[in-house]
Amino acid sequence: IAPLKLSGAKSSDLPKTPRRMSIQASIHHVTLNQEEFTASSFVGTGTGTQSLRINRRIEQSYLEEIEKGRDPEKTFKLGDILENINNGMQVIVDDDFSLCFKRPERRSWNWNLYLFIFWALGLIIRYVILLPLRILIMIISILLTMLQFWCWKKLFPNDPKKLERWELWSLQICVQTILASWGAVIEYKGVIASKKANQIYVANHTTMLDFLLLMYYAPFCVVGQLQSSRPLVAWFQTELLKSLNCIWFNRSEQKDRALAMKRIKEHILDKSKPRLLIFPEGTCVNNEYCIQFKKGAFSLGCEICPVAIK
Repeated sequence: IAPLKLSGAKSSDLPKTPRRMSIQASIHHVTLNQEEFTASSFVGTGTGTQSLRINRRIEQSYLEEIEKGRDPEKTFKLGDILENINNGMQVIVDDDFSLCFKRPERRSWNWNLYLFIFWALGLIIRYVILLPLRILIMIISILLTMLQFWCWKKLFPNDPKKLERWELWSLQICVQTILASWGAVIEYKGVIASKKANQIYVANHTTMLDFLLLMYYAPFCVVGQLQSSRPLVAWFQTELLKSLNCIWFNRSEQKDRALAMKRIKEHILDKSKPRLLIFPEGTCVNNEYCIQFKKGAFSLGCEICPVAIK
């Protein structure tokens, strides 16, 4: 390219005869011979702006020449990678971990006219009769259980062992009543391990009702997150389940987690306390898969009794 003076150059310093500039490109064997440029062919004096205009003109001509010699079959288009992007996103969406939380697809109902009467009748029975009745039975059971707790405290003020035993009995009756009102049919397979010291029961976690299913069979103490942001749930944890000696902690607090581990070790050493139940998954998944268990329950050096819930 012919040298041009930039800002501060005088007109006498510029070459008076036109110089031909050429750009040779090796891309697709394209050779571009640019038309001659002189300082007089642009508006303005010999400044930096003049040089920029020349460069832009050269670049534009260069790109136009490349565009003409381009092979349409070898040209890259954004749509060429859409299939690969789609495949990658499909792998992310349908990975094994996401399937653990996917709800099962519901079968579409056959909306025949002659079946609509029975469907409407079933809807009325379920949501107008059974649902309020079940809620009422649950509330009455909880109130009667709290009343029994008050009676046991009055009858056994100086005998904590008897007090705890009768409170556990009342709590188990309450759980059995609630599950019966919901129409629960529970099938237990196998024999539960005999209760002894230095023992932990671990189970997969499918719903919030897992604890009730096991409480129907025998008293279990659980380890879990204290729901301080939900007053009603926190009341159930701290008052209704107090006799179970459950271990509640806040996962966000490191001190709480260390204290919970200490309480777990103390709990499993006492044979008189209820069986300790831990859900190592740390979250609820669907009824088809299990995710990797956290190693906290398995690092205590105690006997592990597995429980499978489906």
